[in-house]
Amino acid sequence: MGCPPGPQVTCGTLGLSTATVKLIDADGKEHIECSVGTGPVDAAYKAIDLITKVPLILLEYSLSAVTEGIDAIATTRVLIRGDSQTATHALTGEAMSRTFSGTGAAMDIVVSSVRAYLGGYLSRRGLDRRIFECYFSHLVAALSVV
Repeated sequence: MGCPPGPQVTCGTLGLSTATVKLIDADGKEHIECSVGTGPVDAAYKAIDLITKVPLILLEYSLSAVTEGIDAIATTRVLIRGDSQTATHALTGEAMSRTFSGTGAAMDIVVSSVRAYLGGYLSRRGLDRRIFECYFSHLVAALSVV
């Protein structure tokens, strides 16, 4: 099974930011969703939430350049929480929301951000990281600024 293409994103100051995301599940079935957001990353995250049917709460988002120059590689780290997932604190016995982190890297910040978000989602699901690497190692985003 081949790797899916990256998110298709349109953004700019003249219109709404939109993202179309295509993911392939473990059975090889393609899932495609489109969403609008306050920016290209927000739109891509909302499209992923529509595909997975698991709305995640983004608690932290950080982006930094690993290399110098116009073609710098960006690394993204996210901290997410699901609505219904709780854990019991070992010492206090209190119920608390579980958080999960994901990281991504790419020359395109949207692709880096999508990799991080999906990494956090897969951590939450407890899935094998190798599945993530297979599906998303060749993500390429087409970014067109309106």
